[in-house]
Amino acid sequence: MRKKAVVEKGISFLGNAAFNGLEKLKEVTLPDSLTSIGGSVFYSTALTSVDIPDSVTEIGSSAFSGCKSLSSVTLPQGLTRISSSLFENCESLTGIEIPNVDVIASPMEMALYNGTTLTIYGPGGGVLEGWLNKQIAEKYPNCKFVAND
Repeated sequence: MRKKAVVEKGISFLGNAAFNGLEKLKEVTLPDSLTSIGGSVFYSTALTSVDIPDSVTEIGSSAFSGCKSLSSVTLPQGLTRISSSLFENCESLTGIEIPNVDVIASPMEMALYNGTTLTIYGPGGGVLEGWLNKQIAEKYPNCKFVAND
């Protein structure tokens, strides 16, 4: 079974469940041409980290759910839309860096169904920081927000 995958240059959409269930997949290389990652693409793989190109503007539901070895993620600067349960059951996830965007679907709910401690990095002083701090205080005491600017 393959441990590494390389998505060809020129591919703009990575279809739903493309690598779903490839339990030994530890590394993936994504091209700068990629603009959209479909739902459940990396579901239950062995990824430990992933470099998502800044060209990606949307990521589908449960794209990284079940990646138990995934420890940190930096979401791309071009990102404008993500769906729910993005990092559900990612037991090793300790950090998510969120790009400078004002509208992003519930980062806490995307990540935390497993009670792990999580640090979310993002732009300070804006709508995102206020919303995250409110969510942390009310629902997710094991999380913290750190302004990265």
